[in-house]
Amino acid sequence: MKIEIYNQENIDTLNWPDNQEGEYAKNFLYPLIKTGTKDYIANVEAEVQVLRFGEKIFPLVLGNPLAKNSYVCSPHCHYIEYGKDELEIEFPNRPFLKNFLKKIINIIGFILKKTDLEKVLFVNNWLLSTNLYPDFANESLGEIKAVLLKKFPERTIIFRSINEEFNRENLLFLQKLGFRKVFSRQVYILDPQKKSYQKKKSYQKDLKLAKKTDYQWEIPEKLSDEEIAKIKKFYDLLYLEKYSLNNPQFTEKFFRDSFEKKIINYHLLKKNEEIFAVIGYFGRNGIITAPIFGYDTDLPQTEGLYRLGTLRMIQEAAKKNQILHKSSGVAKFKMHRGAEPSMEYNLVYHEHLSFRRRLPWLILEKLTDLLIIPIMKRFNL
Repeated sequence: MKIEIYNQENIDTLNWPDNQEGEYAKNFLYPLIKTGTKDYIANVEAEVQVLRFGEKIFPLVLGNPLAKNSYVCSPHCHYIEYGKDELEIEFPNRPFLKNFLKKIINIIGFILKKTDLEKVLFVNNWLLSTNLYPDFANESLGEIKAVLLKKFPERTIIFRSINEEFNRENLLFLQKLGFRKVFSRQVYILDPQKKSYQKKKSYQKDLKLAKKTDYQWEIPEKLSDEEIAKIKKFYDLLYLEKYSLNNPQFTEKFFRDSFEKKIINYHLLKKNEEIFAVIGYFGRNGIITAPIFGYDTDLPQTEGLYRLGTLRMIQEAAKKNQILHKSSGVAKFKMHRGAEPSMEYNLVYHEHLSFRRRLPWLILEKLTDLLIIPIMKRFNL
């Protein structure tokens, strides 16, 4: 199988696959490669390349040790900075546990800063919270590994967002190739075919709310500059101000281009022609996920805007008969609406590197297995 890698210098010679996946990849990745990432994501400064194998495309992202990046392309931010943010969100009423875990994270963070943790190569990293995989033959992974080791001999190789449910065969095959399983996050999955969500009391309450509310969903045919600005504002209010500044800080250009190029499917919640909430989702290989979600957080919680957005995504998944990947966070809220927990991992290869370079990943592997995962299961995070 022919495997090719393209970067800023030769990207114009790439013959993108002549199918829907190829068109999507070109629309999304070409500007990231050609003009850089910061036009789209303010807190991401990393080089993006493309790996083509057969009719499939994987984006490659080279970690940047000199930049303070979002967790989507920075292991240090993911495991240390975002980890501390998660403690503030998940344990506001457990100060002893929160402070104990924060001390551990700070110690680990100090040790990791002495290593080259950021010198990584992410495979299939679309710089979004969730990376969905296309359908492809596992046998190609061995050839891809060999090509990447030859091209990037000084970097740790990471397949990001490997889900133990969706990507189990990929996970097992990568482990056979010497990749190590390092916990990334716990996510929540809803399969509409099971129909169990329909019996949940919270789902029934959300249906009643949707029937009586004055808010209505709209699929826009075009977006004005003012509407783009409002979409960005609502995303920022939820993901950056309420949750963490380490989330991707999307620019107005990202929202505009992702709408116009149909990279993201946008739905707007309106009342009297004014936008009050937004969801933006994409799908791949029978799964949909919404990396864009936001609403007017200044309105009282009784308006139910977050509930209406969640309901909309469940209904979209049911209509398309596709599995809904609900990402991480607000665990009880999601499980009360039929979602089930599932572990997601980084599959990490570092056998070609020195012990000093392997050490941070060995520490993270043991830390997450012995401490983080048991705590998450204990508190249903």
